[in-house]
Amino acid sequence: MRWASAKLIRIWISAVMFATVTVILSILPLIPHLEWTFQWGKVYNTLALTGEGDAYHVKLFFSYELMKENSALMTVLLMFTLLWIVTGLTGTVLFALSVCVGRTAALFTGTFFAVLSVVFANLYIWQEWIGFLSPFSWIDLLLLYGKVCRPAPSFAMICIVAVVLGIILYILSLKAVQTKDLDWIEEE
Repeated sequence: MRWASAKLIRIWISAVMFATVTVILSILPLIPHLEWTFQWGKVYNTLALTGEGDAYHVKLFFSYELMKENSALMTVLLMFTLLWIVTGLTGTVLFALSVCVGRTAALFTGTFFAVLSVVFANLYIWQEWIGFLSPFSWIDLLLLYGKVCRPAPSFAMICIVAVVLGIILYILSLKAVQTKDLDWIEEE
């Protein structure tokens, strides 16, 4: 029981570390060009207001409504939190599956989640409900704010799902560890 709890705690700590490194590495190359303000900046505002990204072959979509709803710092914190939640929840799901069913089931589920985000990117126009099933798609702020499709999962809904599912999977993992005879190979 202590072993499973330690593994799950490590999963969530690793998710925090992954989110931190991801945010730092996304900002690091831009440091020489950053304006140290809490505003979005002239380039983002211009691209969002004019839609001239296509003329300059910018492949990103900039939503002015999204920029009005949150400051740049708040959006970075929101993205960090979403990345942490999705990564930790995915790790918890895969751990519970590997303990309860087997490692192969966890491997297939991880692959399914990865492929599902690609499927969502291509099918969200016709099947809007698929955004609720794809945890990696939850990281997309345009989906979160309903700019890609409606209905969309909200930040509060994502947090509630993560907490409830995390508790359920934690309990299931503990029960599986107690009832199964696990093959201990160089484990603590």
